Amino acid sequence: MRWRKSHIVYIDARWLVLKVVVVVLLAVALTTYLKWTRVTLLEFESKDLAASWRVSDPQVIRQVCRALSQTTPAKGSRPRTGGITMRLTSQRETREYTFTEPGFIFDRKKARLLKTPESLNGILQLAVGELRKRSPFGDLVEWEEAGKLFPVGGEARVTDLDSGRKFSVRRTGGYSHADVEPLTGRDTATVKLLYGGMWSWKRRAVVVETGGRKIAASLTGMPQGKGELKNNDCNGSIDLYFSGRITEKSSNLAHLMMIWKAAGKTREKLRGLSPGETLLVLFTALDQRDLKTLEQVVNPAGSIDRTMIQDVIGVTITGMRKQAELTYQITVLVSLQNGPYNQSRQVQVRLSRDQDLEIYRADASFLAALLRQGK
Repeated sequence: MRWRKSHIVYIDARWLVLKVVVVVLLAVALTTYLKWTRVTLLEFESKDLAASWRVSDPQVIRQVCRALSQTTPAKGSRPRTGGITMRLTSQRETREYTFTEPGFIFDRKKARLLKTPESLNGILQLAVGELRKRSPFGDLVEWEEAGKLFPVGGEARVTDLDSGRKFSVRRTGGYSHADVEPLTGRDTATVKLLYGGMWSWKRRAVVVETGGRKIAASLTGMPQGKGELKNNDCNGSIDLYFSGRITEKSSNLAHLMMIWKAAGKTREKLRGLSPGETLLVLFTALDQRDLKTLEQVVNPAGSIDRTMIQDVIGVTITGMRKQAELTYQITVLVSLQNGPYNQSRQVQVRLSRDQDLEIYRADASFLAALLRQGK
């Protein structure tokens, strides 16, 4: 009988264990890295619209990441300040991109402009729509169109931009603007609350929701005429002004400024103003006690005394003389709660050009002299 030589294979358990350990460590490292770099939050933000939109849907996030990998370098510079920011956040980092409209996006980390594919453009367009929905601002709609969206007999929900207070109105007339009446006594009380519990000719920036639109408008809080609605504690109608030729007249500058504000367009509109026009906006904002507009045209904004501004009854320019480059002597009639009343005062206002914002701003030093109480 012939015996076969047996083949014995010796396995070094140490190498086997080592290989297993290496594979496990690589798998853990890869999983950890993927988890570390995986984007878990997508956020869009617009300072101009004062709104943000957070997306946590993994499918949408993956689609955005995939589309970003398909972008190509484009000729051009950084988009203008004030666009929409897109942030992609992972455990590793937060990547930021800015865009003003779908088609191109600016990579802030690499400081380069990129052309975006259609798959990303659709999401960017959706983001713009979502931000507008979440925005407290209304659209600039010409009176001719606004009057059709808000016809006589129609009702609307009105939101005061500064306070966020809401009330309902019915349109009862008006040709160049909408004559409206609060629907109920509670609505009337809300309107009066906007003006410190009393009726006032001062303007307020408001957003009117009617006809499926959010429209920027300016409200005057003084009832006029007899009124048509009963049991609403308001003897007359109040005015709502919208964008268009009527408000673009100089006599309606206060209404026009409130419409800009209600549309979130104040800074954009200020960019196109001359030094003299900027001064008119400045003193109109003082007259209307419009702190938010003042903060944009006065430097530094933090130096404005809010209590002093709320004490203003009226500030009217009666004369303006240029003394030097960007320095003006302004003559005004000033009325304050505790006096004086209709007192003529002269102040020197120095303007400077804010290169970042591309607007003129006034040195705040003139405010103390202008709004001091007494003689």
